[in-house]
Amino acid sequence: MRKLSILVLVAMLVSLFGVPIVGAQDEMTDYEVKGGDVLWRIGEAFGVPYLEIVEATNGAGGDYAFIEDPDLIEIGWKLRVPGKALPYASIESPTYPDASTGGTLIYGVWQSFGDNIDPHQAVLQVTAQADKTIFDSLVYMRRGDQTVYPGLAIDWTISSDVKTYVFTLREDVTFHDGTPFNAEAVKYNFDWVADPDNLPGNSPTVLGPYESTEVIDEYTVQVNFTDANAAFLPNLAQMWLSMGSPTAKEKWGDEYQFHLTGTGPFMLEEYVAGERISVVRNPDYNWGPPYFHEGPAYLDGIEFRAINEDSTRIAALETGEIHMMDRVPTVDLARMTANPDLQILDIEAGGMPWTMQINVIKPPTDELAVRKALFYATNQELMVDTLFKGTLSPAHWLSEVPMPGYDAEKDAEVTYNPELAKEWLEEAGWVDTDGDGIREKDGQRLVVQDYLLADFGMDEFTVMQQQMYADVGIELEILVLEVAAGVEAWNNAEHNMDPAFFWWPDPGFNRLWYDSGNIGTCCNWSHYNNPEMDALILEGEAALDPADRDAIYHEIYELALEDVAQFPLFHKRYVGATADNIGGISFDITGYPDFNDAHFVK
Repeated sequence: MRKLSILVLVAMLVSLFGVPIVGAQDEMTDYEVKGGDVLWRIGEAFGVPYLEIVEATNGAGGDYAFIEDPDLIEIGWKLRVPGKALPYASIESPTYPDASTGGTLIYGVWQSFGDNIDPHQAVLQVTAQADKTIFDSLVYMRRGDQTVYPGLAIDWTISSDVKTYVFTLREDVTFHDGTPFNAEAVKYNFDWVADPDNLPGNSPTVLGPYESTEVIDEYTVQVNFTDANAAFLPNLAQMWLSMGSPTAKEKWGDEYQFHLTGTGPFMLEEYVAGERISVVRNPDYNWGPPYFHEGPAYLDGIEFRAINEDSTRIAALETGEIHMMDRVPTVDLARMTANPDLQILDIEAGGMPWTMQINVIKPPTDELAVRKALFYATNQELMVDTLFKGTLSPAHWLSEVPMPGYDAEKDAEVTYNPELAKEWLEEAGWVDTDGDGIREKDGQRLVVQDYLLADFGMDEFTVMQQQMYADVGIELEILVLEVAAGVEAWNNAEHNMDPAFFWWPDPGFNRLWYDSGNIGTCCNWSHYNNPEMDALILEGEAALDPADRDAIYHEIYELALEDVAQFPLFHKRYVGATADNIGGISFDITGYPDFNDAHFVK
């Protein structure tokens, strides 16, 4: 029988204390282990702290006893757990009686697709949305649920030092080109991402402190890290570490993005660079996560079409030229909500809100006083009321709401205080000596340069910041660059500040933004080097206990705000719309739409 993997921390507790720690709950529930159960996060799966687990019996009438080696538990065994909650594995795949099979859904997105749409080389969230239809992940996470679900991996164990992960893989999966999916394919993908010669995008940081991948047998693979990597499972649920065909990657080389080959519910039909991505149904698909319907997708295909202008996207949706759009503008939300022919999709997103990154090494933002003044001179409430009322909310904390480390009380505190901003500047010697409204020190005007990326939705609120900062004596120069030039300038510390946001399922993303090892690359564009922060990041990556992670990441956000390496502007959300005859669209933990169940309603 296939074995079931239970969180290795249970075994650790036995080795430390010699006896199980059982919760003081009167009611116990018996649960029989089924095929497909993956309970590495056993506490969350049962809705109780993991310290309160667990007695088991082999299902042959024996007595319940604590199991020192969780890997011994097999299908058919019974677990006895506190409380009434049962694990997620008992959920049934949904059905959609109103779903018609066929049709091509056209999805208008606000942004072009960037320089490369290979998920291992891409960086943009619009690209990730399209890639999710072509590729599968080893594991999955969905919106409103911190559970890690099986994907291409059906089973896994984690070493006590959180440096080694062993995955059992599905045995019935093939890539779109007929290449078998197996342990060798997993090794190829992770080795490819880790190879610096391949110039990947987000994926190396998502992978973490990678050491190697070992093929144990055809469908068992071991992934090793040099340091603890507790964020690895949630990170695997993202497209950046999805599985591509080794055969196709080797065959197409630099042209692979035009021949993407995954195992997902749709197959790439055509990519017209920067304009559209067209995918068609994979007729053999039958291995999605358990919360999607079984079998191939309902739709014949999907076209992701870049339509940068908001008014053009809206007109295309309202006239039936497209069936779905993202980024519904605030000024149009009420009207579109009242339209009976449309449905509004309003979804919380994981990761980091819109923020300002402050370059801490280039004058004048190398001075803490200037960074503090920029922070206190920023009126988040006015930005939201003017530009995003009804869609977004002000942010005063460096985390999105559903993330470990989030602080609702701090997030509600209004930080706008222009008088305090002036005090910081005056105490640091920045004064307006010539009466032109801009402060000077040592003969230098207080000029701050903000480097924006073109077509990223940064322009309007940055113009508002220009006036806010002028009110306290800071001149803001705005430079708009194409993506490649902008990122190069950020890497080279040519800027003083830049707007940034991030879609992510886990707070492990903080390594990108604050770790000194990422200076000069994505995404420590603050050029922030603080040994205390580096140590906290390592501590967070070694923590599996949810309470510990929450406390550590809370401290990370506090430190980043204290040093003003970054400060928040407003929370991001996915606010989109569909025609009223579209059903079955759901969302993952990051806030990206899933199309496995998408369909036209009969």
